[in-house]
Amino acid sequence: MAKVDQDVLVATENRLGEIELELGRLTEVSHRLKAQWQLEKELIARIRGIKSEIEDVKQQAAEFERHGDLAKVAELRYGRELELERELVEANARLEEA
Repeated sequence: MAKVDQDVLVATENRLGEIELELGRLTEVSHRLKAQWQLEKELIARIRGIKSEIEDVKQQAAEFERHGDLAKVAELRYGRELELERELVEANARLEEA
């Protein structure tokens, strides 16, 4: 009976060691995936923010156009809007890489 108990104890300890190794590996994978998720979440928030800014700039440009301030329209459309479009392309590229 003692031999059987000893064999069961050894097998149990071996299995416990395997489980602890697997748990360590899965914990590491979980941390990597969480970091990846956080990065993607931040990039998506940035992309949404840029898109919102672009819409605001377009609305401002339309308002200035209605009032005849074409210099301000040009500044917004060919300055700030293009800058935001470049930022959007960069943010989308970073998201694709992530």
